Parts: sequence; C-alpha cells; structure tokens
Amino acid sequence: MASKGLFGRVDSAVASNSAHRSNFINIDCGLSANSTITEDDTGLTYVSDDQFIDTGVNYNISSKYGSNNLLKQFLTVRSFPNGTRNCYTFRNLSAESKYLVRATFLYGNYDNKNHPPTFDIHLGVNYWHTVKILSSDGAFFTEIIATATSDYLQVCLIDKNLGTPFISTLELRQMETTLYKYANATQSLVTFARLDIGGRYELRYPQDSYDRIWGNYTLDTWTAISTNSTLITNDTDFGVPSAVMQTAAITLSTKQSLDLPWTSNNKSSVFYIILHISEIQDIPRTALREFDILSDGILLNTDVHIVPPKLDPWWISYTDTDGTLYNVSLQATSNSTLPPLLNAIEIYFIIPATRIPTYKGDVTAINKIKANYKVNNGWSGDPCVPTEYSWTGVTCTSDSNNIPRITLLDVTGNSKLSATLPSGLQKRNKDGKLTFRPNQNESHGSTPVINSPKWNTGGSNYPSVPNPNGAGEGVLNFENRQFSYNDLIQITNKFQNNIGTGGFGSVYVGALENGIQVAVKTRSHSSSQGVKEFLAEAQNLTRVHHKNLVTLIGYCMDGDCMALVYEYMQEGTLQDKLRDNARPLTWSQRIRIAYDSALGLEYLHKACNPPLIHRDVKTNNILLNANLEAKIADFGLSRAFDNDANTHVSTAVVGTPGYLDPEYYTSYKLSEKSDVFSFGVVLLEIITGHHPIIPGPEGGHVTHWVSKKLSRGDIESIIDPRMQGQYDINSVWKVTELARQCTELNSAQRPTMSVIVAELKESIDLEISTEGARSRHTTNSYPYNYSRDDNFVSDVSQNSAYEMAQMGGVPKPGPAAR
Repeated sequence: MASKGLFGRVDSAVASNSAHRSNFINIDCGLSANSTITEDDTGLTYVSDDQFIDTGVNYNISSKYGSNNLLKQFLTVRSFPNGTRNCYTFRNLSAESKYLVRATFLYGNYDNKNHPPTFDIHLGVNYWHTVKILSSDGAFFTEIIATATSDYLQVCLIDKNLGTPFISTLELRQMETTLYKYANATQSLVTFARLDIGGRYELRYPQDSYDRIWGNYTLDTWTAISTNSTLITNDTDFGVPSAVMQTAAITLSTKQSLDLPWTSNNKSSVFYIILHISEIQDIPRTALREFDILSDGILLNTDVHIVPPKLDPWWISYTDTDGTLYNVSLQATSNSTLPPLLNAIEIYFIIPATRIPTYKGDVTAINKIKANYKVNNGWSGDPCVPTEYSWTGVTCTSDSNNIPRITLLDVTGNSKLSATLPSGLQKRNKDGKLTFRPNQNESHGSTPVINSPKWNTGGSNYPSVPNPNGAGEGVLNFENRQFSYNDLIQITNKFQNNIGTGGFGSVYVGALENGIQVAVKTRSHSSSQGVKEFLAEAQNLTRVHHKNLVTLIGYCMDGDCMALVYEYMQEGTLQDKLRDNARPLTWSQRIRIAYDSALGLEYLHKACNPPLIHRDVKTNNILLNANLEAKIADFGLSRAFDNDANTHVSTAVVGTPGYLDPEYYTSYKLSEKSDVFSFGVVLLEIITGHHPIIPGPEGGHVTHWVSKKLSRGDIESIIDPRMQGQYDINSVWKVTELARQCTELNSAQRPTMSVIVAELKESIDLEISTEGARSRHTTNSYPYNYSRDDNFVSDVSQNSAYEMAQMGGVPKPGPAAR
C-alpha cells in the first residue's frame, strides 16, 4: 500500500566536493598494514584496514579474476575464519550526525575453495543485510544511511555457518543531517536502487559530492534525453548531482506509461521512494507535458497534475508497503501532448534500529581492558548486544533505563588478564571474577539511547502502577527522549499555541531545536485521566512502531509536570476534518484515511507482541498529517490480549459513548472485535459526515439511522452531501456494507481487521477506476507546497533484506563519470 508523500523544490547549490571529501573514510580490506592505494577514476585514497579491526586474515583474490579492468581496491580481501562476529570500528565520529556506509564484496576465489559464502552484516547491534555471494567474479555492494548515536560506528560480519565471511572494501561518508530525514536514531535506510534514468554511465564521486553510486537505467521502450544545462540542487533536499538531473527518459507516446516495477520477498518490507523530476527539453508553447504518478495503482498527486518545471529540480517522496509486487507508474493526462518524464529514482528499505547498545562508559572501560591485556577471545563488537554474540566472560544486566550494563567479568580463563587487577574495578572475587558496580543513577550524557525516567516500584513520587502489558507491577522502560519542564517551555514558546484539549489535558504545538514541529500533550491536575493512563500510553507507544500509529518522540516527568511529546499532525483530527465545510474531504481522501487507520489497528491486533486492543477507537483519535495520511493516537486505555481464537479479557468498561461495543458494555468481555465495532462506527461517520449520535426525531445512533435509510434502498440519502456526488457508488456501497458487518451486535459475526484492510483496498480500487475519468473534466494548476518530511517510524521486519543485482566484473566507469 502506498502512502502519499511530499512534493519539494530544490533551489540552491550544494557544498563543494572537497568539503565532503574530508569527511570520507575509505578502507581497502586486506591491504597490507600502513599501505595506501589511490583509485584512478575517483581520485580517492584507500587505507589499510589494520587500524580499524584486530581480527581476520588478509588474502589476495585469485589472479584469474584480477584483470586490468578491475578496480584496485578489489584485489585484496580480509577473511574471518575464526569467531562468530568480527567488527570494524569507525572512531571519532560526530554523534547525532548522519552517515552513508557502504560495504563491497568480491569473492574472487581468494581461498581456492570455489565456495562463495552467505553471511549477515550488522551496523552496530542491529541487522543490516544478508550477503549472498553468487559467483566468484561478481562484486556485490550494500549501503545503509544511518544516524550515529555515539562517537563511533561498528560494521560487523556474522558467520552463519554457510561459508567464511569476508569483505573487500568499507566506505563511510558523512552527510548533511537534513538529507534523508527517515534515517534517524530509531531507523535506517538500506539502499535498494538508485538509478540515473536515461544515463549512459555509472556516476559517483566527484559528480556526487556524497559519493552515492547512481546506476544508469533505460529501457528499449523509452527514449533517453539529455541537456548540457546545469541543474543545481540543495542539501536540504537530496543534493542530486546535476549530471544525474541532466538526463531523463520519456516514453514513446502519451498513451504509454513509464513504469518501474520491482518485487520484494517480504510482505512487511517498507519502501521509501523518491522520484526526481525536471523538464530538460525545450517545449513549444503549444505543447504540454502533464502526467500523474501512481504507486501500485494508487494516485499520489490526488489534487493536481504534474507539470515538470524547466531546468528546476523537483521531487516527490512516499512510502510503500503491504505486498510483494510494487510499481510506480507515470501516466500522461488526456490533455498532455507530450509523454511523461523521469530523471532519477531512489528506493530504500526502512529498517528499525531496535536494539539498545551497551552503555558507552562500560564499553570504554572494557575496551581498555581488552587493549591493555591483549584479549582476543571473541571480544569484537558490542560487549552485551546482541546477546547471542556477547563477549566471553562478560555478564550483562539491563539497568532501570533498559540499557545493557556490564556487571560481571570472569577472567579465570585468561591468565594474563587475571594476573593483575585492572584499575577502576572495585572488587575481585576469590574465584577470579571481577565485579563491576556501575552507578545506576548516573547521567548517561550522550549514550546511544537518551536517558530514561527512573521509575521504581517503591520510594517514588508517583504510585506504583500495573504494567500496561499485563505483566504485573514493575519497571517502566522508555526508549525515547526525556524532556525537562524548561525544555517544554522552550519547545512551546511558553505554551502559547494551544491546539486542543482532551480528557488528559491541553495539547500545544511547538518545535524542537532542529525545527521539527511537535505536539506536546500535557496532563492537567484536573484531568479525568490519571498517572496510570499516562504511563500506559507512554509504555505502549515505546513498543509499537508503524507508519499508521502516531510516533512518540519523548516525555516529561519533571516534578509535577507530566507530558508526552508527539510528532505534529498538521491537519488535526479526522473528527474535525469531517466537519470542515470550507475544505470538505473527498471520497478518495476519506477511503484512504479509513485504509490507513485500518492498517494501524491491524498492526496492533496482529503484529504487536503481545497484541493490543486500543479500546478508544474514534474519529477524534485518528490524526492526519499534511498529506492527510492517518495515524491512530491516544493509547492510554489500550490493553494487551491473547490473539488466539475466541480469546477475551474481562475488564471494566472504558471508552467513548457512541463508539462502545454493546457486547463489551453488557458482558465486560473485551476482545479485538470491540475495536472492530468502534471502527465500524468510524466508517459510518466517514460515509455520512454525522456524529455517532444523530439528534432529532429521525436520529438516534448512526448504525440505526443508516439501517433505516438503507431498508428503502436509498444509499444516496446517507452519503455526506459535501462530497457533491464525486464518488464511485459501488465503492461507497462496499464500505457501507463493511461498516454494517463491523457493527453487528454479535461480535463473532464481525470481520477481523485483516479482512477489513483487504475490503478497503478493493474499495479504493473501485474508486480509482472512476476517479481518473472524473478528474479529466477539471483543469488543475500545480501548486507546490513545501513541507517537512514526517518523522516516520515503521514496523518493518528485521528480516527484510534486499538483493541488489550482481555487478559482473565491476568495470571502470565510462568517460562521462570521470
């Protein structure tokens, strides 16, 4: 399913190549110590990897594969026959900065076994990719764009018993923090494809100041076009090289769409797609190039047609998930006299960075021990994380902030280490074990995960509360940023802009130090929701990560101040949007909002562990961003449950009148079908524009009101008149029938959220089939609205590895790339 993204314009020069080159690290793996090589075409100097790693064995590839056409840095490899995990370390980096890391592998039968291996690669403690080497002469590379949470990054090769891991080159490029905003402290971007459409040669540094590799791509059914005019892009967008934007491809006629299909083996994969567009041909005044962009058949530019500006780079970005077959299609409008045009495309996997590294102070101490006593018994990478690769002799325990801490070091197996007590350790037991006793209350400063609140079961200013997941009373662990009350004053400009009030308290809009807008939800002392709901909402949001669930950025527990800081949703609540007479929602917008919301609830019911029942699904808890993408909010009443069939929990009835499941209300038995009933009411609101309770003698609950109208076969009478007849009637019928099934009194007869998602997708397809015909009767200009990327957090599986094409022989770039 594609979610519409953003339009952007780029209009100033990038920084100089030399400035970016100083932030490059180029490693030739396997090169002899203290040696360097200079790559002829890029002019970049590669250094030996001996200063970045202390394990592994150097090899030259077989002379059979070391042709004159092969780049110098691929002639050697470092192999790792010993140890499950072997890690390179980039030191002295800038914490919170963004980096592109690229690893390249050319097997070249270096070990004379003719057995290309398969192994994993991690960035720090988090999975990056599974490397599958398919041949001896094909070079494979994988890239990740990530934010450093500390002053170092590690790249680790993981042995899966499918051949010995090895590596040819490792490259790091510091990037502007404004680039690729979906790469942040909680998630990274793994490159799937980066294509110069219409280009003739591979492009990288110095044409691209960040040394991104742009593959050339043109089909026989397209026409490649180019210009000699320079196009300038901006680091605040994507800094695409002029050489990339100077080429493009068009189809042979306006009747032919420009299609880019791809596949994924993992249905939970979340793709981030960026299309780069600029007119580079001289267009006669009587001609028009106008087209639409569709993702998997869903129109992205719902309000306007695309008219690419002359020599002025523009872009559109969006996310796509929920399938294995994907396609982006550019289709000329009926008014267009010229075919669609595309200059470049970037496609990335969004992968979460869910694991928390060991506390930095402990890592520093243990690495000093390793260096001083020459310990090499499997001590590579993070000492504690992942647990299956933790260091031999090291015992770790998570502290009250869920950050792994080293609590015990057993040195009995290493006579050199156990001979002398290292400084800084407090005690050695009789059995030779050294015990660490870290101060659990010390400030974590710039640790990889920002400091979390100290919530204990006793001795706190707040009462002990049950774990929202039903696991009894215990520690509340946040993984998000902690704000002080003074921070909130700064963020909200002294709480000046109140954008709403609910049962919890007031909500204010503000901005972080990097300019990102946030919503600050404060708890008032007279709030109907107490500490328990506050903690439940925070706890639940730290473990649910989906693009259709609102993102918790941080929290405040400072004295009497309790507040939650969320991503800011510019268009407010669905409830308010449905009542907006000035800008009424179209049917297309409404059904997509319903689909987004259903995806969020499906994730809560099926993908969370344990699953969650929201318990307060309503239009006021569905928030909309600037692109009208919907996200479920307000998890203060959520409750964990077992998702086995016929499972329910007995609980006191909570929720909002009008949305409450009657079966839950009378029996006190809560199940996922309670959310389904509430969502059915939301669907009826979307269709009718009415509140759940309709006043007047003809009114009553919206379910009964709709049933009476439909008993006469009069569906037009229930449809919100503000849509002015602009909808596919079959699509509306389908959603109405779905809403009636959701609101069946017997919960066993209600569909699951997975069924609802599928039905809404079919309803969208019905609407799309007639939407294009209706839009051709209107004329639209193309107003580009500049807005920031939303802070997106996905639930993509850690197994969502991507496969890039093998680059047979890695030929040198052609003349245009030099």
